[in-house]
Amino acid sequence: MLVLISIVGLIIFIIGYGGVDAVLSEINQIRSGKVERNTIAAIARMFTSYSVVALLISFIKLYTTKSNNTKIYGFLLFMSSTVITLISSIMSGGRGRLIIPFLLLYLAKVVIDKKWNIGKMIILGTIACFVILFGPTILQNISYGLEYIIDSIDMSNADALIKKIIGEFTHPFYSLLVAMEVTEDESKLLLFRNPIYTILFFGNLFGFDYNGTISHYNTQYILGDFDSNIPPGVVASGYYDLYFLGVIITGILFGCFIGYTQAFYNMIFKNNEYSEINLALYLILANSIAQFVFNGDIRVTIMGNFSTMILFLMLYILNSKIIIRKRFFNSVK
Repeated sequence: MLVLISIVGLIIFIIGYGGVDAVLSEINQIRSGKVERNTIAAIARMFTSYSVVALLISFIKLYTTKSNNTKIYGFLLFMSSTVITLISSIMSGGRGRLIIPFLLLYLAKVVIDKKWNIGKMIILGTIACFVILFGPTILQNISYGLEYIIDSIDMSNADALIKKIIGEFTHPFYSLLVAMEVTEDESKLLLFRNPIYTILFFGNLFGFDYNGTISHYNTQYILGDFDSNIPPGVVASGYYDLYFLGVIITGILFGCFIGYTQAFYNMIFKNNEYSEINLALYLILANSIAQFVFNGDIRVTIMGNFSTMILFLMLYILNSKIIIRKRFFNSVK
């Protein structure tokens, strides 16, 4: 079912933006919102990430089951969800969409085995760095063919590569420096208004004209463009709210959320209900939390994980009822 929803979402997205060739040639413009928005297609694209959930569930089934019939079904589901995940990742134009699903597969293996493999981590890290460095080049030129992509990748300048790697991960630190400078003018403090801005921003899907969350302001302060290219990171986000006190408050709230979520999942794993999907969503939620630390913008996190948040909410309600029911019957006994 999850794979089917992903396929339908992918088809609607591609048709909504003019076909495969149009999507491939305008990947960056679609991501940045410079192409005229197709609301239905934009919403449909969010549900293509269900293929990642299916990918994790099928992998966990394959890795833990001993039944041949289950293994055959799991293998077919794994292969189909892998194909859909790769296609939707390429169509989304995001490097993270290419890297994260396969990092999550390894994390699933680590959680099940309860041990790390240094060799595999080095291999995955190398591949991830390659995608981070050259992903934009590959995605921008994918419509021109493999030979053109190979010619476009320049690995000859070691110093430039090192600077590029460092540059990919410095925006939270630089954003903090900018936040400290900008908020010398107290009128620039956000005072924890970003959740409100996030709600207003999503009103765009229903025809309301409101743009701008903390990533837009941060990009404007750094580049002078009111765009969403540079998310601030969670520390700078807290500083934009209320200086260092804002960082402390943000840290406390964030820590409470993580603690509550972990406690809830501890109850689920203890009761061992729907273990494959529980573990899959647990890993995806952990990834979402890591993304929020890096980008510090609720809107960016929601946009990247909206469809899986719906699944998590459904699972939360279902598991809460199961846990409450079990506790009730145990108390009666």
